[in-house]
Amino acid sequence: MDNLVKFPELDTKQYIHYALDSKILAVAVVVEKNNKPIEWSAYIGIVEGKDHNNEYLEVVKNGTKLSKAIALSIWPIFEHIEWRQ
Repeated sequence: MDNLVKFPELDTKQYIHYALDSKILAVAVVVEKNNKPIEWSAYIGIVEGKDHNNEYLEVVKNGTKLSKAIALSIWPIFEHIEWRQ
């Protein structure tokens, strides 16, 4: 794809999902700008449990936002990134 145009100044999102059970997913959403994380949030929700790689976006759309304390217990590596209110 030689004609691919990248816009590094735009915000991008990374999604990291973690199965608390086969049917319960926690999903971290990390917003990046210029390939550097600038803020994050996390959600929890119930899924079918068939394919977490295809189910995690439903958790982001329809799940419940986790508190910062609970989210950090799952992803302590993000403690230096600003929490999105």
